[in-house]
Amino acid sequence: MRLFWLSTLLLIGIAIVGCSDGKLNLLLVLWVDSDQEPLEVLEPEPSSSSIPGISSITPSSSSEPQLSSSSGEPASSSSEEPPLSSSSRGERPERSSGSKTNKDGEIFDDYPTLELDQPGVFQAERGKVTRYWDACKPSCTRTEHNMVNGAFSAPNGMAKQCDRNGNEMPLYFRMSPVEPTWAEFIAVPNACVPEEVAQWTSSPEYAEWRAANPGSPSGAQSLAHICPDQMPYAVNDTLAYAFVANSSGNCGKCFQLQFDGDFNYAAPRATHKALKGKTLIVMVNNFGVGALAFDLMIPGGGLGDYDALTGQLGISEEILGNRTGGLLWDCTFIDFGGMPERRTLEEHQECLREKCNRAFKNHPVHLKGCLWHADWLMAADNPEAIAKEVPCPKFLLDRYRSSYGLPRRPADLNPGVGCNIGGAVQCQP
Repeated sequence: MRLFWLSTLLLIGIAIVGCSDGKLNLLLVLWVDSDQEPLEVLEPEPSSSSIPGISSITPSSSSEPQLSSSSGEPASSSSEEPPLSSSSRGERPERSSGSKTNKDGEIFDDYPTLELDQPGVFQAERGKVTRYWDACKPSCTRTEHNMVNGAFSAPNGMAKQCDRNGNEMPLYFRMSPVEPTWAEFIAVPNACVPEEVAQWTSSPEYAEWRAANPGSPSGAQSLAHICPDQMPYAVNDTLAYAFVANSSGNCGKCFQLQFDGDFNYAAPRATHKALKGKTLIVMVNNFGVGALAFDLMIPGGGLGDYDALTGQLGISEEILGNRTGGLLWDCTFIDFGGMPERRTLEEHQECLREKCNRAFKNHPVHLKGCLWHADWLMAADNPEAIAKEVPCPKFLLDRYRSSYGLPRRPADLNPGVGCNIGGAVQCQP
C-alpha cells in the first residue's frame, strides 16, 4: 500500500514538471464573428512541395470569340453589379474560409500576386491588352468555335446571347424544311452578320421564344447581340471582372491579368502607372486576337470591324469616337500629329467620363461599363500585364453560361440519319 502511494505522488510530480514547458495539450475554444461558421480544429498536415498561392488547374477547353474586335482601353469604377440578363440564373456562392464580401454583397476571393518566374505565368503580348464593344453576339455561342483538337469541348457551358433588349435568346434553331430524313441546327443570326433572318423567323424555336418573351423585338430586329450583363465590374479598388476576346480554343477560360504599370510604346503615362498592382480576372467569350492578347469588352472602347451597337441603341457612330480607339482616343491624342498630350491622370479620367456621359446618357447600363474604364482602369490606353490561367469565379460563370444549352435530336427524325449542330457537333439523344 505504501508503495502505491509513493508511485502516485511520483507520477503527479512528473505531470507538474511536464506541464511547465507549455506542451500540455489543451482544448481551445475559438470565438468567431457571428456571420462566420465556427472554425474546425484539425491536426496539422505535412507540408507539401506546392508553391503557396499557385494552383494547378486543368486547362478548360472550348474556343473562339467573336467576329473581330477593335483595340482599346477600359476604365471606370462603380462597383454596382450589372444585373443578370433575363433568363440567366445563378445561386450566390457559399463563403469559403478566405472569401470576402464587397459593398454590393458579392462574395469574392483575393488573388495572389503573380511573378513571371512562377509556374503558368506569362507576359501578355506587349501593347495587346486592348478594348472594344461592337455589341455583336460572342463567338463562343457557336459549337464550331468550341472545338479543341477537333473535338467539341465546353466545360463551362456555351456562351449565352441576348436580343437588343437584353433578353436571353436560344443559341440554335432547326433548319427548314423540317423532314424526317435529316436535321441541321444552325445558329441564330448575328446582329453584325444578319444572314438567314428569314429562316430564323420562320422556325418553331423563334415562335416559342417570342411566345415566352412577348416584349422582344420581332422579325429582322430579332438578331443576337452580346448580353448587357457582360459589362466590366469593379469588385473593389484593386480587383475587377471583365469579358474578353482571345484566341480560338479558349472559350470559357479565365485568366488573371496583373498590371505592372508599364507601356510598350513609350514611357508609361500617369494612367498606366496608376494601374500598377491592380488585378483583372477576365473570361473569354469571343475571339479575334492571339492567345497572348486580351481585347477587353468595354462600351465606348471602339467598334472595331463590326457594328451592332449604333442600331441597338439608336446612336450615331460619331458619338462613339475613333473606330479602333474609342472614346479615349481624343482624351489621349491631340488632333494634329497624333502626339500624346501631357495631361494629368485626373484630366484623362475627367475627359473620358464626359465622353461616356455624352455617348450613353440614355443607356445607364452601358454608361456604367464605360465609366469603369475611366474610374477603375484609370483611363489607361493598352496597359501591359502579366497573366495566368485561373479557375473562373462564379460571378463570371453566371454571366457567361447559356441557360438554353444545345438542341437534342428531334423525336420525329428517322433512326440512323444525321443530325448536326452548327455543322460541327452531332445531336445528342
